[in-house]
Amino acid sequence: MKNYADSGKFVYDIETGSLVTYPCPYRIVNISKDQQAAITEGMVTSIKSHPSDFPQFGRQYLFDQVAGMATRTLMGYGIGQAESENIAKQIAPAFVAHFAGDEKLAPGQQPVIETGLSPLAWAVIQYRKDLIIGLWNDLPPADNNITINLRDGSWK
Repeated sequence: MKNYADSGKFVYDIETGSLVTYPCPYRIVNISKDQQAAITEGMVTSIKSHPSDFPQFGRQYLFDQVAGMATRTLMGYGIGQAESENIAKQIAPAFVAHFAGDEKLAPGQQPVIETGLSPLAWAVIQYRKDLIIGLWNDLPPADNNITINLRDGSWK
């Protein structure tokens, strides 16, 4: 594997969500004469069918879809529907935050509650919780707004 940092070369992967999934982001890249790439994010905030509530509608739609998939996945492990739905409502915010970028757990917030679960649900959560925790772990640099020096790879 080539170490780009030692050779003076660099690669950045700027993650951008899809226009069809909350928060419906897009990126604008402006490269200045002094080789600064300013990457800014924007969001689609309205569409004809939802002129005033599109962000809220999109967020709730994504939450519901992720929670539904998580419920079905947990039920596939043999966990009952009611318990699967309860756990899924805790998992969905991680996906929603990850899709929005620059995700961070609020102080005191847990990625998933591990108490009060049936033994089977607890075992499944122990087995898969790294996935959920990983969604809350936003590595630098920032996702949504960044300036990259194209000469040396530094960013701010």
